[in-house]
Amino acid sequence: MGAFFLFKQDIEFNHYKVEKVFQNKGFKEKKTFQLRDYELWLYSKQLLGYKNYFLIDPLDIEKGAVFAVGTLTYKGLDYEKSLELILKEFIAKRLNLYEIYGNYAIIFYKHGKIKILVDPMKVYSVFVNSEGSIFSSSFIAVSVADEERRKLNKIAIMENILTGLIIGGETIFKNIRRISNCEKAKVNNGVKILSSFNFDESRVRIFKGNRCEAIHYQIEVIWDYLTKLNKLITISKIDIGLSGGYDSTLLFALLTNMKGIKDKLTVHTHWKNFVSIEEKVAFELVKVKNVKITHLPAPNIKKLSLEEFLKFIKDAFYFYDAQVRVNRDLFSYYRTREYRVRILGDDIKVALSGEGGEKYRNYNYLRFKKMSLRDWLINKIITPLNYRGILKNFQKKFVEHISQKIRSCLRISEEQSYVTLLQTKRYFAEIWFPYGVGVRNNAENQLVFFVSPFTEYIPTIESYKTIFHLGNGGEFESAMISLIDKDISRVRSTYGFSFYRYPIYRKFTEFYRNLIPLKIRNILTPLISNRSTSIESELKIFSSEIEPFVKECFELIKDLGLPLEWKIILCDRMNFLRALSLGCILRFLD
Repeated sequence: MGAFFLFKQDIEFNHYKVEKVFQNKGFKEKKTFQLRDYELWLYSKQLLGYKNYFLIDPLDIEKGAVFAVGTLTYKGLDYEKSLELILKEFIAKRLNLYEIYGNYAIIFYKHGKIKILVDPMKVYSVFVNSEGSIFSSSFIAVSVADEERRKLNKIAIMENILTGLIIGGETIFKNIRRISNCEKAKVNNGVKILSSFNFDESRVRIFKGNRCEAIHYQIEVIWDYLTKLNKLITISKIDIGLSGGYDSTLLFALLTNMKGIKDKLTVHTHWKNFVSIEEKVAFELVKVKNVKITHLPAPNIKKLSLEEFLKFIKDAFYFYDAQVRVNRDLFSYYRTREYRVRILGDDIKVALSGEGGEKYRNYNYLRFKKMSLRDWLINKIITPLNYRGILKNFQKKFVEHISQKIRSCLRISEEQSYVTLLQTKRYFAEIWFPYGVGVRNNAENQLVFFVSPFTEYIPTIESYKTIFHLGNGGEFESAMISLIDKDISRVRSTYGFSFYRYPIYRKFTEFYRNLIPLKIRNILTPLISNRSTSIESELKIFSSEIEPFVKECFELIKDLGLPLEWKIILCDRMNFLRALSLGCILRFLD
């Protein structure tokens, strides 16, 4: 449930340093299993006492064993019964991969053979060294164990800074890869990676009913999914984050209208140095349903001493396993283990997230069934401003690099120069979440059971059927919220309007925004944002005591010689924080 480290017994590495990684993450004692040529270190979740393995015969592991990390339930059973049935049906060759719900990695062992199964969407991260002799749920652990072979992957670092993610199997080191759906499953040094994603885009059957029927259909799909999670998520109180945006409000509406769930539900909202609109809306929503809210003060980063700051970011470094994705940088208290342990307390053993709900709205204001692949890449993935910040002699190469990775993940042929509306939705579900913000699922799963229902395989595949009913913006998801709970939908959202009646002005602006071709958007955006900045200006968010340290971290990235105009790239605050975070990571791993 918590973490694992699997290695070939004849390789040499510093056992103490690797064990120290897991200790710094907050794990206690490990369980060790001998799997013939391999040895497995298995850690339980830090705030749970559940056993995360099952053996057919406790006295003879060769007869069959299963080990699991992450969160899972099989055929609606509780966790421990799920593990037992998974192993028995796997041995009997009756295992239905699509009835295993959650984000997980499962290791099967029988008679010397090791097989690893990762959830279909590959949200759960499993890393492997280039020799195929080390596998782990922790990137840092593999990096420390295989440090002699470490070599920086500069284009992956550049991709991470500019797009917020690293697509597919690449990592910031060339000698470490991540198991992904973008590459064929294979055997690594005797360990077989099982494939569990067999999606065929041509089989998508577009929903034939009207928009109202499509909205009801998607609600039924997610209701059904949550119902099958019931035995897993009702073992304790349940935590969700609430901001008053579309996705957290949709999840809040669903859970507060499920039998046996509402009384177990607690929510948290992030504390700011000022009273934000997110906090105001969250407090209004919990009043409607009489649900407990947790609102914990967070330290002001400018007021921290250097010692306090280093403790803070090292916590985030270990908790998020040196993975910097989208807005998951090292400089937010909300990304630390300490914060999550404070929120969860002693009673909460289950947490859910509304992330991935973008699939229920036209998140990127795309109206056309087909659009230029290159224009879409520049507009929605790289961004026009970042594209302008890439040195001209490298722009084409970088676009091609990202294009090839997306083609590989989504199975887009080389001959196809366009991208379809369905493929853009697939990108956000099958690439942007698993290789981007989904890193949060891995962090949270070290502590308790954690699930993001909207990102799961079945809700995702079913959501593709109604893409042509989404409209121009958020009207579809607003209607979902209103149908589930009108009282919740009447609360004014963080967007300045309630989800009960989608405002006419919003429909009007979204409609006309969607009419602007991507090529024109790509030309206009840099003109509107035609400015530059410097590292000195951006570092002002830190105190004078901290500034020299973070400047040194940035210099580590700058010294890589990436083909970037930093004065342009740093105009996007998230680019700056990602680059700075990656510099700190390189320093910590040195």
